[in-house]
Amino acid sequence: MAAILVVITHIELIKHHLKYGRHFWSFYQGSGWEAPIASVINKKLHWISPFVSTAGPIGVVFFFVLSGFLISYLLLAEREKTGTIGLKAFYMRRILRIWPLYFFILILGFFILPNFDLFYIPFQSESLSTHFWPNLLLYIFILPNLAQALYLPIPHIGQAWSIGVEEQFYIIWPLLFKLRKNIVSTIIYAFLFFVLIKILFLFVDFDLLSSSSEDVMKKFLAATKVECMALGALAAYILFYRKTTILKIIYSDFVFYSSLASIPILIYCTPALLQDAQHLVLSISFLIIILNLSTNKKHSQFLENKFFSFLGKISYGIYMYHFVICTVVIKCFIMLNIEYNALSQALIYFFIISLTVLISWLSYEYLEKGFLRLKSNYQKIKSTS
Repeated sequence: MAAILVVITHIELIKHHLKYGRHFWSFYQGSGWEAPIASVINKKLHWISPFVSTAGPIGVVFFFVLSGFLISYLLLAEREKTGTIGLKAFYMRRILRIWPLYFFILILGFFILPNFDLFYIPFQSESLSTHFWPNLLLYIFILPNLAQALYLPIPHIGQAWSIGVEEQFYIIWPLLFKLRKNIVSTIIYAFLFFVLIKILFLFVDFDLLSSSSEDVMKKFLAATKVECMALGALAAYILFYRKTTILKIIYSDFVFYSSLASIPILIYCTPALLQDAQHLVLSISFLIIILNLSTNKKHSQFLENKFFSFLGKISYGIYMYHFVICTVVIKCFIMLNIEYNALSQALIYFFIISLTVLISWLSYEYLEKGFLRLKSNYQKIKSTS
C-alpha cells in the first residue's frame, strides 16, 4: 500500500515532466500559515493536489517506520536468544536483500536507459550527463541520498535515495544494539539527536558554510529520517517487552481509528509553516497502525491473505521499477496521440500498476530469490525481511 502511494505521486510527476494533459501535481506555494485545505477553498489548487504531492512522501515515511520496527524487533530477538548481535551476519542479510536489485537498477539508470530517447526526461537527463561520474560514484558507495542533495534526481532511479537512507541506518543501528545495554534510552537519544540536528540546520545560519553547501546539508538531513525509524524501533521495544499498559492504549479502537483519521487531516490541514514536522506526527500514527495490523487480534487478519502477502513480497521491486514503467507507458500514450480524458487516465494507472507488479514478480523470481535463499546461511532469527 505504501509503495502504491509512491507510484501515484510519480505517475502524476512524470505526466508533469512530459507535459501530458492535465496532471494533479503541484508544489504548494501559499502564505506562511495557510494550510492546503485553505488553498482548496480559495480555488488556488485542484482538490487532489495536496494528496498527490504528499502521497509518495507519506508512503516513504511509512517504509521508514516499518523498517525501524522490523529490524529492531529482529535485533531484540537475536540479542535475547544469543546474548549479542552478529554484525557480520546482519550485514550479509541486508546485502543479500538489497544490493542485487539496487545495483541492477543502478546499471539500468546509468548505462542502459540513457541510450534510448524513450527514457529521456527533461532537465534530469541533462543533469545526469553533466554530473555522470560524481553521481555514479555516490550511487556505487550507497549514497544516492547525498547525490540527490547535490544534483537533480537520476531519471527513473531517483527513488533509490531512500535505499541509501535505509543502508546508512543499517550500518549504525545493530552497532548501537550490540554496544548499548539500555535499548529504550538508545532509541530515545537517537530520535532526539536527529530531531535537534535538523532543527539546528533549519533555523541557524552557519557563516562558515557557503549558501550552496548549507542547502546541500539541509536537503541531505531532510531526507535522512532516522527519527522515523527510531519511532518504529520504539514500537518494536514496546511489543517485544510486552509493555501491557502502553499496548492496551495503542490497541484501543479510539486510538487506532484516530490514527487512521489523522492521515487525511494532516495532509489537508497542516499549516505550510509546520509541514517540515508533519512526518513526525505521521510516524506516530503509523507506529500505532503497524502494531494494530500486525499484532492486535481484532485487526491483524485484515491484511493476512495471499494477495497482500504476494504484493508485500514484491514490494521492493514495485518501489524500484515503477519509475521506468511510468515513463514507458505515458510516453507510449503521447506517441500514439491518445486523447487525454478520464478513460485514458484510468488506463494509464491500470497499465502502470499491472506492468510494475508483473516486472517486480519476474525480478523477484529470477533475480532476487536466488540471493534471498543465501540469507538462511546468516539467519539466527526467522524473518522474511
